[in-house]
Amino acid sequence: HKSLGREWGFSYICWNMDGSNPFFTDKRVRYAMTHALNLPLIREKILYNLPTICLGEYHPDSWMFNPDVQPLGYDLERSKALLDEAGWVVDPQDGWRYKTIDGEKVKFTFTLTYSQGSASTPKIAAVFQEDLKKIGVEMQTHIFEWATFVQKIRKHEFQAEMAAWGTGTDPDTSWNLWRTEEYITGRNYGGYSNPIVDELFVQGRKEFDFEKRKKIYQEIHKILYEDQPYTWMFNAASLSAINNRIRGVQFSPRGIFNFDPSFYGWWVLKGQAKHAAVMP
Repeated sequence: HKSLGREWGFSYICWNMDGSNPFFTDKRVRYAMTHALNLPLIREKILYNLPTICLGEYHPDSWMFNPDVQPLGYDLERSKALLDEAGWVVDPQDGWRYKTIDGEKVKFTFTLTYSQGSASTPKIAAVFQEDLKKIGVEMQTHIFEWATFVQKIRKHEFQAEMAAWGTGTDPDTSWNLWRTEEYITGRNYGGYSNPIVDELFVQGRKEFDFEKRKKIYQEIHKILYEDQPYTWMFNAASLSAINNRIRGVQFSPRGIFNFDPSFYGWWVLKGQAKHAAVMP
């Protein structure tokens, strides 16, 4: 039989906001990028409707998810308006967007970096590239093998990068993604910095009352989505084909393998074959 579970991991595009490029320090531009990504189309045509559209850092099944968060949604007209507001204006001669920065006319052209190994990632990038072209933004792509990709993003040597995170079951595991100090020591690759979020993570570590702690992380979720340091894309789907003789299979926020007891808790009826095939 086949089983489909909802994992708490997610795919994303990270925008480098550390000042090394002229685009993504502006929240209006990050919002414009999110509005330009056609997630419903990608989910249907590329991902077989398996994952769910991601609504931010924490999964809708989790206790720390903030139900007040609403998706920004695919909207090219809104994206255009935001880019106009941010000063990136279409040049009627060539159709691309430009902005004058320190007396120099700068074209809105950036590179999306991602790693080899995924059949869907280049297709997603191609859909995004075409929609951005419609609104006057040029996106190029650069593909690295995994080790080089990781080295590049750890050194913040990118403008935008597409990847995915797995997750723990406690929201404190995202401490090193979002706190300002983790730009140097952790995995805050895009240089996100919000002192309110920094303090809320500290409060979350000190608070033992569950309801109070829940409100802390729900507020973190809300602020992160409002800041859009990532364009959150999809929550992972865990699709497995399992021999129907096997019993006790359970899904977790980390899929069917990355938790305890996982396969140690599986069993078959006495008298059946000792070995049964599993195809994750």
